[in-house]
Amino acid sequence: MVIVSWFWMVGAIVLSLLPALIKEGVGGTEGVVTLCLAVFAIGIAAGSLFAAQLSHVRPNLALVPIGAIVMGVVGLDLALAIATTSLGKDVTAAAFATSFGGFRMLADFFLFAFGGGLFVVPSFAAVQAWTAPSERARIIAAGNILQAGFMVAGAVFVGALQATGLPIAWIFFGLAIASFGTVWFVLTKWGKEGVRDFG
Repeated sequence: MVIVSWFWMVGAIVLSLLPALIKEGVGGTEGVVTLCLAVFAIGIAAGSLFAAQLSHVRPNLALVPIGAIVMGVVGLDLALAIATTSLGKDVTAAAFATSFGGFRMLADFFLFAFGGGLFVVPSFAAVQAWTAPSERARIIAAGNILQAGFMVAGAVFVGALQATGLPIAWIFFGLAIASFGTVWFVLTKWGKEGVRDFG
């Protein structure tokens, strides 16, 4: 559930930063924000469906560190794209999507979200598979509380960083580095059940 909660925290941070990133950093309009949100949502759905296809019999936990690595690598490129892309003022969705910097950011948003889908689906499936039926409802309820706590903590932390004037690109850079850190967490903390399912 900690792994699942991390995913929800990262997603909440990305979505909360997106309007400011597009309007202030890139110079895009509301249409660009909507386009990025749609691409991000489609990426999560595609990654989730792909993970589900590879987890027919049991949770395919090999996808979890792979998803984290994808989020880390793509997150680094996204941070660089944010830092180097400025398209002017009142940029439309069409102009954004057809520019090199805009298309690069859209591709990064999609791949980052795709990695998130790979990361979260097997993790949540493992929670259900490893929990006794009599305790499953309580575990999921506790997980929902944990996820809410992670999202609130992430929002407070990012708000504090923004209050110091830290550029959004550096926040995305931090998320990318932290995603690499989750690979270590996953490989060392999931226990004997995870080792069995990974193998």
